[in-house]
Amino acid sequence: MAEELPDPVLPQPIKNSIRKHINTKQRKCILDCLRLGAHITVACKKARITMEQLEQYIANSVYFKQDMDEAEADFEIRCLYKMQTGYKNWPALARILESAHPERWDKRATRYGSANSSGKIEIEWKDD
Repeated sequence: MAEELPDPVLPQPIKNSIRKHINTKQRKCILDCLRLGAHITVACKKARITMEQLEQYIANSVYFKQDMDEAEADFEIRCLYKMQTGYKNWPALARILESAHPERWDKRATRYGSANSSGKIEIEWKDD
C-alpha cells in the first residue's frame, strides 16, 4: 500500500521589510506556499516581495524556477493522492486542480487544434 504523504506546514510570515534581493527565508516561504497550492502572487505577498523581484530573481537563478515547478507538482500530486485514496472532500480538490490547470484538468475546456504550414500543431483552449 502506498505511504501517505504528510501535509506541509504553513509557512511562517517573514518579518523583514521588503528588500531588493530575495533571501533564503523568502525562497523557502515561496516554495512552501506553492506546495500548499497558493497562487504565485499570494506566495510573493506572503514572502513580502513583489512579482518583479521574483521575476528578476528567476532570470538570474539557474534552479529556482525548477524548484517552483517541483513545488507546484508536489501540490498537484498530493491532491491526486488524496482523491485516489478516498478523501471525503475530493470534489473540492478536483475543482482546485481544474482552476489551477484548466489545460490539464478542466473537463469543460475544449481543444481546437490546427496544423500550420510547418506541420506544427497549435492548440487553442476555449471554455464551452
